[in-house]
Amino acid sequence: MPTNLKASIKVAIVAAFSSSLDLSTPEDQLTYSKNTALANGTSAAQADLIFHDQRSLADSATEELDLSGSLFDAFGNLLAFATIKAIFVENTSSEQTLTIGGAAANAFAAIFGDATDTLKVPPGGALCLTAPGSGFPVTAASADLLKFANGAEGSALVYKIVLIGTST
Repeated sequence: MPTNLKASIKVAIVAAFSSSLDLSTPEDQLTYSKNTALANGTSAAQADLIFHDQRSLADSATEELDLSGSLFDAFGNLLAFATIKAIFVENTSSEQTLTIGGAAANAFAAIFGDATDTLKVPPGGALCLTAPGSGFPVTAASADLLKFANGAEGSALVYKIVLIGTST
């Protein structure tokens, strides 16, 4: 079944920073936003695959998501990412740290400096990376496993993930 993807990734920061002085309260107002739009396709500023899920890891558990052949989209189509254009991960735990990366073999390392590197998403934290141009490359059978690990603090962890990318 043919699918059509149009995506918009938005990040916004709105902040007011002030200091009470003797005769005034100066304030610094910041409004900053970044919007990345992706049309349907496989070229720059395009994507044709999306995976999203809410997943759970038991205490001290790990899992590896195979970005090239084990994930399914909302319509039941098997996904084989060639590139990742956007990755969003939210750690919904209030006490557990989620570690991303460091698969023992065939690690998806394009978002890291090295295949053994990891990123830690603290309780309540989130990670959003975009690469709308050429994307982060995924290589089937040699660089396609994205590892997730739950810390050893005693309880399960729930995380949400969105992957947007291309098939070629």
